[in-house]
Amino acid sequence: MMNYREIKWHFDLKVVPQCAKICYTMKMMSEVEAYKELKRVRTVVAHEVLIPLESLVDGEIVPHEKHLTLRRSIDELITYLSDKISSLDPDNASAEQLECGINPAELKRAKATWAWLETLPGGWCYELTVPTVAGEA
Repeated sequence: MMNYREIKWHFDLKVVPQCAKICYTMKMMSEVEAYKELKRVRTVVAHEVLIPLESLVDGEIVPHEKHLTLRRSIDELITYLSDKISSLDPDNASAEQLECGINPAELKRAKATWAWLETLPGGWCYELTVPTVAGEA
């Protein structure tokens, strides 16, 4: 089981770059391929970040503010990805947004937070470095 720091690093170093790559390159994919990739990466966000983060509520003491900030960011990313999925399948747009409980205010916040993903080059990736905390060795 991952601790809070490991979940945050995994989100920043592995998951966000995957999302950025998909959002940047989806213009070059077929609609079907982009739809599948967006659904896949949204599932990764939920299973590899959101579920482990929620399991910490009982198991690890995490500062409430940090937990809420990361959770809000993850929720906004899922909303952003869901909106992208909806845009690829106009027939399914309303169903997708209803399924995810997206409302206009949430979508506006999500776009303000995550729209930069579409501007990054497809090969972009964080350098895998582990930040150190003062006093740790």
